[in-house]
Parts: sequence; structure tokens; C-alpha cells
Amino acid sequence: MKKKLQDVRISARIPSSLKQLMEAFIARDAHLNKSDLIRDAIREKIQREAPELYKRLFLECQNERRLKETTNVVQQNAQPSKQPRRRPVDG
Repeated sequence: MKKKLQDVRISARIPSSLKQLMEAFIARDAHLNKSDLIRDAIREKIQREAPELYKRLFLECQNERRLKETTNVVQQNAQPSKQPRRRPVDG
């Protein structure tokens, strides 16, 4: 089974003017913070300049999501019913 993708931390130096530009853009856009903007910018650049890589990543994430959903269904079906058991009626 594939290992679950985890977030990693990277760091990069940028000019202070670019940081100010990012902050101004975030204030008027829907991004939550600088990290959110950077993740989105990276995805957009890869999608635009290397669509085959982006498509592969998208498919891998989609397959991982399906696997997780299937696992959840199997686990739910394996759990014992929470309804009390009824005694057979003698009769």
C-alpha cells in the first residue's frame, strides 16, 4: 500500500518587495495566507507548463481519496451494530 502523502516544510528567500506584493494580493484575494498562495501558485505553474505531471498528481490524489473512502466503508460495515439484540420469542 502506498504511504500517505504528508505536508513538508520548505524555505526560500525572496525579496522583501515580493513579500509585500504577496501580502497585498492575499488581502484582496481568497487565499488564507502566504503558504496557501504559494501552494496555489506552484500548482498553477505546473498545470500550465507541465500538464502531464499535474494530471498524474491529480490522478494519484483521486485514487488515494477513493482508497480512503473504500476503507471507511469497510470499517463501518465491520463495526458491530449498535442496536440491542432481540431475544427470540418462544412460541
